[in-house]
Amino acid sequence: MRPVIALLLYILFVFAGGAFLSPWLYFALQKLAEFYHQLAGLAASPFHRYVNRCLLVLALAGLYPLIRALGLKWADLGLNSSGSKSRPFISGFAFGLFSLALLVLLTICLGLRKINVHPGAHEWARHIPKTILVAMVVATLEEVLFRGAIFSALRKTTSTALALIFSSGIYAIVHFFSRPESPTNIEWYSGFTILGRMFQGFIDPAKVFPGFLNLTLAGLILALLFHRSANLWWCIGLHAGWIFWLKTYNFSTIQVVEQSQLWGTSKLIDGWMAFPILLATGWLVLRQARRNSKDVL
Repeated sequence: MRPVIALLLYILFVFAGGAFLSPWLYFALQKLAEFYHQLAGLAASPFHRYVNRCLLVLALAGLYPLIRALGLKWADLGLNSSGSKSRPFISGFAFGLFSLALLVLLTICLGLRKINVHPGAHEWARHIPKTILVAMVVATLEEVLFRGAIFSALRKTTSTALALIFSSGIYAIVHFFSRPESPTNIEWYSGFTILGRMFQGFIDPAKVFPGFLNLTLAGLILALLFHRSANLWWCIGLHAGWIFWLKTYNFSTIQVVEQSQLWGTSKLIDGWMAFPILLATGWLVLRQARRNSKDVL
């Protein structure tokens, strides 16, 4: 019962704390932008980004206390100190990279998107290493949180099946937030108002299916991969490969045909075409991870 209480307190800390702090961060940046004009662009960001940033900061700040409260050890997180870390990471990254590259190629071949010819070699030379670095950082943090901590904690207190479902559902919810318009006037309670509006996507069946379904499937694949391999580097690599394309899709292609439920939007994985590709990726990466585990043994 203690891990469940720790998780609930952590979720309350992140969401309630993020909603409360976001207006004060907004007020502070508006004041700072008056003296430091280079902050003007950041200060002008939509208010939902302030909420997101506060949620992220508090999620990171509470991660170590959460791990301690859950009674997890370093080995429980899957960040094993023994053995090669680069091999599972590179394998996972390759699966993630090529799976969504296939989806991007499919949208181009079907005439739904076209290649963006405007970025030159210089832009690509900046985009690729920057995006890979961001993908690695974000994937590491999210995998430690959602698979290493939350899934491991749920697995200790309930069945593996329920741990897979609940941890994947939490992962999907966090990534399913909508982007509501900023309120006309920012008040101390505006963070709670915007946070409520960020959940509005759940009342639209067209967004839940397949958008939320695909995110849940991605979470299930990552959680099952961690469960089968006991190595979080597999998950970090796969997740990083996906993030790379999520951040490269609009950079490398341009929309030609209006968005639909079948092929999705500029988010890439919110259409039905992504579902079978994610399924196939999950099957292949789980098979490869199991084979590598046997080779190690």
